[in-house]
Amino acid sequence: MPKEKKQKRNESLQKAKLLLVGAGPGDPELLTLKAYKAIREADIILFDNLVNKEIFSCVFADYDSEDIPEMHYVGKKCAEKHISQEEIHEIILKNLKLNKSVLRLKGGDPFIFARGVEEMFLATENDFEVEVIPGLSSGIAVPAYNGIPLTLREKSDSVMLVTGHFINEEKLSLWAEFLRNSGTLVIYMGLNKINIIKDHLLGLNISPKLPAIAIQDGSLKSQRIYIGKLEDIAKELKEQEFQSPSIILLGEHIGF
Repeated sequence: MPKEKKQKRNESLQKAKLLLVGAGPGDPELLTLKAYKAIREADIILFDNLVNKEIFSCVFADYDSEDIPEMHYVGKKCAEKHISQEEIHEIILKNLKLNKSVLRLKGGDPFIFARGVEEMFLATENDFEVEVIPGLSSGIAVPAYNGIPLTLREKSDSVMLVTGHFINEEKLSLWAEFLRNSGTLVIYMGLNKINIIKDHLLGLNISPKLPAIAIQDGSLKSQRIYIGKLEDIAKELKEQEFQSPSIILLGEHIGF
């Protein structure tokens, strides 16, 4: 039982609320204090695939099992059957209407390549209160965790966060122009498309020697890092059997 046991709120006085909370890149110690407090006080928690389950062991270490909030795994994983976003919306609304505080826990930050905005609109359109608690997004936190700067004074002053999930020639042309101007490109969900990305960028006259880094399971004990060049990255990641989640960094100055 916790030293300061969670006090059950008076059901007639409590107000339903949706909390959109970022769990950070993986290491439980990178969870923010505000997120830690919110998780401990929630009535129900819906968590994603990228949330490190060790977070719960840390947050509820001093709780008796009956005091731990109701937990629901609602993660999505490529090529696996998963709960739909519509079903997640139904769970959120059902519990808000029961006057519960619903905490939606997402890996990274709830507004960076996540569906936090959709869930926020769902709640506000149904007249429920929403609180957003930011988290450290992997594209920013993981490079720093490994001593890799995304910007360098007087050399690289811009960073672009992109997803490799949906790409086309227009987007790739924009990325190439950005790289030519000394920007640093951070690609989420790009592992399965890295060969296409590499070929298009080389075809747009990006140097084959451009520094390229891939980080799998960033900040976790299972973390793996590839450091090389654009021309080699697709072949190397395939041979080394890199898996998702991985982020990919491209830029003239990341290999400083």
